[in-house]
This record gives sequence, C-alpha cells and structure tokens, in this order.
Amino acid sequence: MKKKPVYVLGTATSHDGSACLLKDGVIVFGIEKERITRIKHDGFNDTDAIQYCLDAEGITLNDITLIVQNDNFSDYKYGNDSLYGKRLFSVNLDIPIITISHHLAHAYSAIGTCPFYEFEVLVMDGCGSPFEQCLDIDGTIPDLDLIKKLPHLFMEKDSFYQYNGSETKTIYKDFSEWGLYGNLFNYPMYPLTTKHSIG
Repeated sequence: MKKKPVYVLGTATSHDGSACLLKDGVIVFGIEKERITRIKHDGFNDTDAIQYCLDAEGITLNDITLIVQNDNFSDYKYGNDSLYGKRLFSVNLDIPIITISHHLAHAYSAIGTCPFYEFEVLVMDGCGSPFEQCLDIDGTIPDLDLIKKLPHLFMEKDSFYQYNGSETKTIYKDFSEWGLYGNLFNYPMYPLTTKHSIG
C-alpha cells in the first residue's frame, strides 16, 4: 500500500502575506499573496495564498497533516477570523494547528533553506509578536520581570537562534515596548508599533 504523503502548510497573516506547502519535508509550492492579487505588499487574510498552494498541488485542506501559522499581533487567540475576515480555517478541521511567533517563523524559513548543517540565525525585525505569543523564550531575555507584567505590550525586536542539525535553540531574545515613539520624528520607515528596534 502506498504511504500517504505528509503535507505541512505554513502561513502568515502579516503584511506581505504568504503561504508555503511542504510535502514529506520538501517545499513543493510557496507564494506571496501579492503575486495573486496583484496588489503590492498585500497581506493579512491568507486565503488566496493557501488556496493557490492547494490547487497547485491538486489537494484539498483535508489532505493537510499539520498547519503552522504566524501572526504579529496575537489575534488568533480571538479566533481565526478576528481581524482579517473569513479564512479557510473557519470551519472545524481535524488538523492540528500550531501558532508560532513572528521571529520563529523568520528563523524557520532560514533554517529550511540553509545548506549548512549547523549555524546561527539572527532575526532583526521592526516588530514581531508579543511576548505572550512566543514559544521560544528559553534563552536570555533582558527585562524579563518587567515584560511579564504586561506581556501583550512587549514585541519581539531581535532574536538569536542556534540550529544544530535537528533542533532550534533560542540563545537571546529582546523585546520593545509597544509605542509610537518613532512616529514623533516622522521617520518614514519606522514601524508604528515599537519604541525602539534596529530592525
């Protein structure tokens, strides 16, 4: 009997939304939403990108083994349709769904395409996920006691990971308070969500 393939779907509802489909650990399709809608930097609702990957492989959502999703601002805790409209996951599916932080998603994308067996990954971002959504907090975190008091108001700003060929270890993560500090100076590329971030 032929073994059923293991399909893992990765998706993000951030700006520049995208989806990626893996079959037995190999990327078979991936696309940014803007390539479908023809709207530059289109993102947030991920239905178009996911449907593209499924159609390209000739499968349905029910063929997926695992869904790994990411969002910057922890909206999934309010339900899959909380901010961005109806998603393909709105129906009750018998598929495990794992939500990871924005920085961990960046790290995994580097790990999955890197030709080396052992290496480090540095993620420097304007604004990642809030502390309360991060699963990767086993490394050194400055101001941890302060962050734990308001975990929804401290966002990832830089993260340092180590990959040893089979697992990812968090070495260091830094967070920034939510704030509009940069906007006071009218920096055109400054994110409106963090007070300080080299990303």
